[in-house]
Amino acid sequence: MADVSGPFALGLLYGLVMKALYIYGATLIFINTSDNFKFEINQKFSIFLAAAFLFSAYLIVLAGYYQYGLSCCERHSTFKDCLIFLALICISASIASIFTSKKIISKTPLVQLGSAFIFISILIGVFGSYQNISKAYNGFASKKEMIHANWERGLTSDKAMIFEQRDDPIVGGILRPPGTYVMGNDVDWGAAAIMRFFSKESITFTSD
Repeated sequence: MADVSGPFALGLLYGLVMKALYIYGATLIFINTSDNFKFEINQKFSIFLAAAFLFSAYLIVLAGYYQYGLSCCERHSTFKDCLIFLALICISASIASIFTSKKIISKTPLVQLGSAFIFISILIGVFGSYQNISKAYNGFASKKEMIHANWERGLTSDKAMIFEQRDDPIVGGILRPPGTYVMGNDVDWGAAAIMRFFSKESITFTSD
């Protein structure tokens, strides 16, 4: 059974509160916009889009586990997060359609109020990830140097290379066990890909 205490539970709480505020804020903005510009929100289409975005995000996770055995990689994680927030926007539009169809219109400045809720949700997300964001920012220069050094070693004429690797506190990444890998049939797929790209016969992974 998964451990739902400690940092995991706190992260789950941050995520739920942030997304709830985001949906509430976006819903208020949709209600105001629909009323002011006299257009009708198609609830069924909004629900369909939300389901499509969520299913696409699920497929990204499924494909990652199928191909790599874990949820991968940085670009996939970013794209998945974008799909989830697009789904939240569509859910907000669907909820807003209920109120606009019933003509429940308030004189409250809904755009300003909705924007405030979205801003608060962003602040919660930043606050929850502050330590990781700070760590990633402080380590940006050294990581950039590490990537540059990997490329420099890869472009040499040597048939062996050293490949430094470091986990990213924000988007994660794949860290291979430190050691030397030699090109062959049973070599790790990632190590083999790097060796083929740089025309190497062996690669040594190091880790901080």
